[in-house]
Amino acid sequence: MVSILVFGDSISYGAWDEMGGWVQRLRRWIDRINIRRDDFYCLVYNLSVSGNTVGDVIERFEPEVDARTKEDDDMVFIFQVGTNDAQLLIGDCVVRTPLDEFRKSVETLVNLAKKHSHKIMFLGMMPADESRTSPVPWNKNLAYLNENLKLYNQALKDVCEKKGAVFVNVFDTLLARDYKKMLHDGLHPNPAGHGFIFKEVRRALIKNRFVGIPDNEAGKLVRDAIPEILRGMGLNVKVRVLKDDDSYMSALMNKLEEEVEEFFESQNAEELVDILEVVYALASAQGVDRKELEELRRAKVEERGGFSKRFFLEDAE
Repeated sequence: MVSILVFGDSISYGAWDEMGGWVQRLRRWIDRINIRRDDFYCLVYNLSVSGNTVGDVIERFEPEVDARTKEDDDMVFIFQVGTNDAQLLIGDCVVRTPLDEFRKSVETLVNLAKKHSHKIMFLGMMPADESRTSPVPWNKNLAYLNENLKLYNQALKDVCEKKGAVFVNVFDTLLARDYKKMLHDGLHPNPAGHGFIFKEVRRALIKNRFVGIPDNEAGKLVRDAIPEILRGMGLNVKVRVLKDDDSYMSALMNKLEEEVEEFFESQNAEELVDILEVVYALASAQGVDRKELEELRRAKVEERGGFSKRFFLEDAE
């Protein structure tokens, strides 16, 4: 059995995200594989605590691990720490954890994890929207500045390179994007931000073969033209055709959940087009063409109506 243990602060806890954050997305992905396969079993534990620093994680690390694992478990550790260590205490004009102390503490944490497993991953920090985090609205004496976050992110990267841990550089990747649209309050990710982090974590888990994801579970269903588009971009593309109906239906169900999540995160009408295409493919796989599907839809509207009147049922006794 594989156990994935995630330690961190309010970001990895999933604060301000109705879907439970990136760790919950990771668990749903892993659980779908657990349910489909008899040759794979993996558990995901979210051991994140709001406000935690790396020192806090060190203090509770061993009891948390001992309570959830057995000696012969194959363990994977994912850490998302540093944001609260880089917190600026405005009144004292100092950071919460001095940089040298932070670096030494991260090394200590890696050493503790290595007593149980060498499968260790650290996530870089989220950049902040300083217009909303200096100071933060919930405490006028606290600020999160990208200048500090960058230094602590680099310290994480340096320790990972030194100690042989995997580092996922969320900070630099997001700085190159319109990252402010991925933040709920200037610091914590919104659904789009958590979706992005989950995909980065999933990619790193697969690339480093941390959880033994079966090869036929590592990819995803794509539109028919995507392989040629990727080849046209100069990429080496590995693709296979899902010939048996069960695999195809399973891939379609995963695709439907993926597209629904992406719409939830972006609320972009283009995602609705993708959802609709998956629905058509699911119907076709069950022997129902688009015309028949539309007839079924119309019949249900005539019988039960649509949603245009915006009725919200609160109770029915």
